Amino acid sequence: MAYGSEILSSDGRVWMTPDVMPLIYQFNTTVSGFNATTIKTINTSVPTSRACIAFTQCLSDPMPGRFAVLTYMSQANGVWQVNVRGNPNISVKIYVFANVVVPTSRYGIQYFNSAGVETYNANCIPVQIYQMAPGFGNWASTSFSSVAVLAAVCGLQRMYVGQQPADAFVVPVALGGKISAIPISIVPTMNPAPETMWGSAVYINAALYN
Repeated sequence: MAYGSEILSSDGRVWMTPDVMPLIYQFNTTVSGFNATTIKTINTSVPTSRACIAFTQCLSDPMPGRFAVLTYMSQANGVWQVNVRGNPNISVKIYVFANVVVPTSRYGIQYFNSAGVETYNANCIPVQIYQMAPGFGNWASTSFSSVAVLAAVCGLQRMYVGQQPADAFVVPVALGGKISAIPISIVPTMNPAPETMWGSAVYINAALYN
């Protein structure tokens, strides 16, 4: 970096620099009233030319090990949308982040890149993410009291439909400060050998953005 300033974290890593616009907290909202066919759509107002992601948190127990909530992104009319499906008995809180700078106040720091484009200001709250390997059908505790997870496949779990082996694609679900994992799609397997593959769930400390 040939200009400006940088903010470093306690371990010496770059936390903020004019050269990079982070994913910045935009808003949160709560959706409920699901049924078997309901898809709730949230318009984010974030242009499709910008990156946008969403994290979800269940506000009531979704019965771990069963379908609870599925979130996916789409584009319409030039903006990003968040689409949510859920169990009829739950409410879901959605946290939206994008590389869009929020309006600045009359005071505080502002960062601009070499092209004069604002990349950060004192009103921005950048996303801070963590990772863990969730359990299948049971709750794993984090070090926070309130977390939300990124909706992405985090595992492949071998299951059986009758006597036939099947593969279940698994996504994480959050409740309070705990994370579990649920199957969203079960398909017949072509491989008769037992196979289970797991990655990590990506999550945030939701209390930072409430």
